[in-house]
Amino acid sequence: MKRLSTIWNICSIMLLGAWMASCSQDDSEDLGDTPFYQDYAVSISEEGVTAYAHFSKDKEDVLNSIKLDGEQSLWINGSELTEYGIDLNNTNTYPYHLDLGKGIKSVEFKFIRKKNMTLTNTVKTSDIKGFHLGEETTLDGNTEIAWIGEDQENTSISAMIEWEDGGVYSSQTLEVIGNIVKLGDLKGMLTVTRSKTINTIENDSPAGGKIVLSYFCTKEIK
Repeated sequence: MKRLSTIWNICSIMLLGAWMASCSQDDSEDLGDTPFYQDYAVSISEEGVTAYAHFSKDKEDVLNSIKLDGEQSLWINGSELTEYGIDLNNTNTYPYHLDLGKGIKSVEFKFIRKKNMTLTNTVKTSDIKGFHLGEETTLDGNTEIAWIGEDQENTSISAMIEWEDGGVYSSQTLEVIGNIVKLGDLKGMLTVTRSKTINTIENDSPAGGKIVLSYFCTKEIK
């Protein structure tokens, strides 16, 4: 199941349509010396690693995107990304993405800003600890499930569940207390994600950048 944090559904597509209607796009070759903010993500699961990228002017801005052309280009682990567009298999707004497969130890983002200016930022997949989900338990109609793994400083755990009822798709963010995810009486596809944010080292100053590194697990709750 290819995803950054959650699977696509009809509601997601409607939300994305609204997002696309409110966003704008610039071609990089028209921006001159405007600094580019680098927004990267690396998503890890048992199924493999996917890398994502988004660029905007001056600062982080998910509603306004830069399409790389002219002198500008992006390479991830040695592969140039030439396709630009939202991935309909994911509920995220990164216009560049690349499936890297399994066994990836590090992800290198190489952004060629202009001739003789290449910005390289690398993250190790081992910098985020994996985990797995236990069996759910139910008491008085309320279900909970534990995520099982080592604690890790400077990370956060989030959870959401999605379900379908009569052709209508819904999702809800869940409460996480310690290593326990509170499901209540909800049934559907559960996603639990551990994530951390790392600042980029090489930047198109004065603009900065970040890499969101995450590990996620999914489980169907019946």
